[in-house]
Amino acid sequence: MRSTIASLFICSTFCVAQRFITESSCEDRNSTECQIFVKEYPSYCFNPSNHHPCAESCGVCKAKCKDYHSACMRDAKILCFDGRDYHCPKMCGNCNVCEDLVHSSLCRKSQDRCKEDPNIRYSCRKTCKICSDDQLCNDAMPDVAYSCSLFERKGYCIHPMYSETMKKMCRKTCCTFCVAQRFITESSCEDRNSTECQIFVKEYPSYCFNPSNHHPCAESCGVCKAKCKDYHSACMRDAKILCFDGRDYHCPKMCGNCNVCEDLVHSSLCRKSQDRCKEDPNIRYSCRKTCKICKSSCEDRNSTEGQIFVKEYPSYCFNPSNHHPCAESCGVCKAKCKDYHSALCEDLVHSSLCRKKSQDRCKEDPNIRYSCRKTCKICSDDQLCNDAMPDVAYSCSLFERKGYCMNPMYSETMKKMCRKTCWLKLQQ
Repeated sequence: MRSTIASLFICSTFCVAQRFITESSCEDRNSTECQIFVKEYPSYCFNPSNHHPCAESCGVCKAKCKDYHSACMRDAKILCFDGRDYHCPKMCGNCNVCEDLVHSSLCRKSQDRCKEDPNIRYSCRKTCKICSDDQLCNDAMPDVAYSCSLFERKGYCIHPMYSETMKKMCRKTCCTFCVAQRFITESSCEDRNSTECQIFVKEYPSYCFNPSNHHPCAESCGVCKAKCKDYHSACMRDAKILCFDGRDYHCPKMCGNCNVCEDLVHSSLCRKSQDRCKEDPNIRYSCRKTCKICKSSCEDRNSTEGQIFVKEYPSYCFNPSNHHPCAESCGVCKAKCKDYHSALCEDLVHSSLCRKKSQDRCKEDPNIRYSCRKTCKICSDDQLCNDAMPDVAYSCSLFERKGYCMNPMYSETMKKMCRKTCWLKLQQ
């Protein structure tokens, strides 16, 4: 009788009045009654339809990842696919924290019923070990009527209309390689099935442009050769989780920890689809260099003009303002260190240019001293005692005279930039 009364209470009183909770407004509709129900009926809070009327007493308010609409579990099939998934971040997989949705103390008391009761599995995911702390491979939907396994059998994982939602909602079920091949490494980068991968790459020109195929067919697609790549198959999809929770080392490319201008897949594949760069975001992601999304960090702005200038004007490359426009022709690209903070002893431009006609002009021309440090013997192979700055207008000697070596505001920078000058000052 009591259970019948409780059910009627929920259906009639809360059906319209309390369909929603929010982060700022999460409470029991009637705290006295809710506390009685939770105390008298051990299974009360496991029923998803009771989560919202008694959100505080059941512990739903404390959950980091919860649904805000009382119909989320019942109507996930509709809400998650029609643009209203923001009402149901838990069921639709927009958040995927491994936690109990109600008080864990309630879950532990009914832990032995996890297998038989889908409501307990939904409400007590962590206690029932439905999920793991690896958020990337958890199904958000419980194993009930409209579950991930059912959607998968109906082909939703690969259906163009549903696949993007399914990748969030049913990560473990839809991600074929979630357990088998989530990672690649520098030392272990290969196809999961090389025969199949070669067929896919040959038969389907766009296959490798889909980021979800980069890891299963890493070798055939050319991902292994990329200097800057992501090592986890979920990096593009879950960058907002991985890049900010300390796991950015899995996704150096997506998180910006490396920034090489290159194609992530074979450039030959990229060139064949170059005309689709603007319309296809997958091609832009996979073919950054071919699509001209990035520029090589070291190249001539105009290679033809650069070669002419270097040939016709022997002193052209000694002017620092020309180093970047004609970086490749002048030889700047080959230099290991290209800025003022360098302590390496090397010529910044081609040593052949330095030696040809300019070695005798080292003393008179500050540009040559800057560009030809090694040839002009401005530095030594002892990197610890080289000034990085050339002897020009703002040189180490000028900064030293102004007291920068000893000034607390500048001393740390000066120790790197003017090692030789500041070291001598400290020895006096």
